[in-house]
Amino acid sequence: MPQAFSLLGISGLAGTVVLAGLINLLGGLAWSLIASAVFPGISIISATRMFFLTLPMKYVPGSVWSHVGRAGWLERTRSLPSPPEGLIKRSGLLVVAADFALLLSSGLVATLISGLSSMPAVFQGRVGPQFWNACLVLAICVFGATPFVFGSLIGRRGRGPLLVFARRIWTAQVVQIIDWLIGGFLLGVLVTALQAPLNRVVVLIGDSTLALYAGIMAGLAAIIVPNGLGIREMAMSVMYGDVATVEAGFIAGFLYRALSMLTELLLFGLSALRGGRD
Repeated sequence: MPQAFSLLGISGLAGTVVLAGLINLLGGLAWSLIASAVFPGISIISATRMFFLTLPMKYVPGSVWSHVGRAGWLERTRSLPSPPEGLIKRSGLLVVAADFALLLSSGLVATLISGLSSMPAVFQGRVGPQFWNACLVLAICVFGATPFVFGSLIGRRGRGPLLVFARRIWTAQVVQIIDWLIGGFLLGVLVTALQAPLNRVVVLIGDSTLALYAGIMAGLAAIIVPNGLGIREMAMSVMYGDVATVEAGFIAGFLYRALSMLTELLLFGLSALRGGRD
């Protein structure tokens, strides 16, 4: 870790903090867009603040309490004119489920996009460019159709309301894709600082986005471990394959987590101060 900080320098370290903060901001915005799409009476600003206020709860064993808190808040604050329900009843838990599903699907799209310029090493020799491109096209088609299917299931009727709903969900998905790509870039910067020679800076965007995606998936699967601590980092280090040492990948994962926790704490504090003045 001292080597990484030394190679990054003060300006580089400040830049990583800014990137980590941007990642959390985009995550909060995406969740708020999904919540306001499902519940039109929900304020995006209020929902974003609640997202930041519940962030520390994800480190409680079980790793689901931040989502439970947001779902409970939605149930208490939603304001709707009681439109007809669809096949799926709208609820705070539905927003949580939709956020998970869209986050993971957007992460897949981001991973496929990042691989267009530099396919991850673990797939080179096993998967050809044609197959990779076909997967990206299929993922984008699913990306485009998802809001219409989702909107129909929750009872959005008519061209106008469905298009309004779809635009908000599409925006949330685009925000999530950008979020994943920035996360991959940040992880790549950290891995590079840990192992690259001083005269060669290589940001492994394709490999790092895949590693981040695999790590997040592994962390979610290890639900009994607070926020997938250690599990996420191990998955990241394995997915780098031969382009980064296991040690560099693992430490970079922990540095990524540390930066995330620092900016989460700052955003939590700002949101709490803002809430106290309201």
